[in-house]
Amino acid sequence: SDAEPFDIPGTRFSHHRGHCTFHTMLKEHDLQDPNLLRIANIIDEADLVQEVNVEPAAFGLDLICRGLRRISADDHEALGRGLLLYEALYAEISAGETNSG
Repeated sequence: SDAEPFDIPGTRFSHHRGHCTFHTMLKEHDLQDPNLLRIANIIDEADLVQEVNVEPAAFGLDLICRGLRRISADDHEALGRGLLLYEALYAEISAGETNSG
């Protein structure tokens, strides 16, 4: 299989320089979409315990992702369910950018 592990310490796609795995993936693939970058910032805040959060969605995202892991039979199922969550987050952020201009 040509699958590549991720979000595991020591792998290419993991936390690097204080940023989440998603941030690393964006950088590795040179993706500059501002909506994806905002999602990376939300995930950074959800992954880290911080005194101040800039992204109000971070706490909720962390809570929902932890719940998805609890209700999923395995990592594969959790990833599939999480995909829908992140697609919805991207759609809403994109719509917000379109509607704000």
